Amino acid sequence: MLSEEPSVTLMKTMKKIEKKNSKDKRFLANEMHRQADNLNKKGDYETALILYHRASNLYPHDACHIIAARKIKTSIKNEYLKSDSNIIKYNIDNNSIKSRNLRRKKSNKLFETIQFLNINKLEYLKKIYEDKNYNECLKFGNNILLNIMNIDDIDKNKYKFIIHRYLTLSYMSIGRHDFAINQVSKLFKLSSILLNNNLQLQVIILLGKIHLTFGHLDATIRAFNKLSINIKNELTKAWLFHEIGNCYYEMGLYKKSLNMAKQCCECSADNETIKWYYHGKLLAAQSLIKLGRCSEALETLKQSTHLILSIDDNIDLHNYHLNLINILEKKINQNYIVYNNLKGITIDDA
Repeated sequence: MLSEEPSVTLMKTMKKIEKKNSKDKRFLANEMHRQADNLNKKGDYETALILYHRASNLYPHDACHIIAARKIKTSIKNEYLKSDSNIIKYNIDNNSIKSRNLRRKKSNKLFETIQFLNINKLEYLKKIYEDKNYNECLKFGNNILLNIMNIDDIDKNKYKFIIHRYLTLSYMSIGRHDFAINQVSKLFKLSSILLNNNLQLQVIILLGKIHLTFGHLDATIRAFNKLSINIKNELTKAWLFHEIGNCYYEMGLYKKSLNMAKQCCECSADNETIKWYYHGKLLAAQSLIKLGRCSEALETLKQSTHLILSIDDNIDLHNYHLNLINILEKKINQNYIVYNNLKGITIDDA
């Protein structure tokens, strides 16, 4: 007689625990652990594994829940290996084929359970990060890393990449530049192991953002310049040149920021989206103003005015653009009046 499906057993077990009607997390975690032990003895590893993990998540201060989860994962692995070795020993008859299929089906279910647990944990990790519970995200993320350490899963490094990314973002959010950079180094290693160029590009972009967040403009420029060499997508290049240009602008290197703005426009000119073409024009105008070339800046702004509403509903950006034009027009008119007045002054008048 086959045992119940893990989901059915889990629901029944959780109802038993809920009947305890306790708000004590430690008590509930221990109750889950006890129920998991009973299921483990009966050979229902799948449900037991889920309960051990739930106990660990509910009360992570008690390490016994994590240890139990690791032990059962080892049992799952041994069960899988045992089924393979037994298949070789069996004679090819109807009974042995049925036994083999049953064992393989059970082993596959167990590994699917591990994968299901990892995916659920990653979804929860994403949720607590998006809720800005950064310290909780760090604690939970490191907890998952411990849990998957001994799993031989083909997706293990993909899971680790996602986890380390959230750890990086969390450290960045709480102002720990040193820890964020340390996490990025781990992301670089994982992207190399996974042989995924897109992931490597994501890591370099993330590195640049970290440096930018903490005001390390030189480091940001180095990271983005390195990245731009390997980028083939013109739109991505446009974004990169704009970010590099912004860094130069903040550093007061306006000729360099103007050059980057022009490169940004060149890369995005033939693209369907005009967002970065506009932002390139705006950066160019800002740089020209700083260089004292107000007439050129005004012309650049007027040429790109019609693009604003096409790319963004941001009223503040629209107002900023129009105000900048008004200020430049007034400044140029004042200079023109002063120039004409000076022309009317003769040597005798002086």
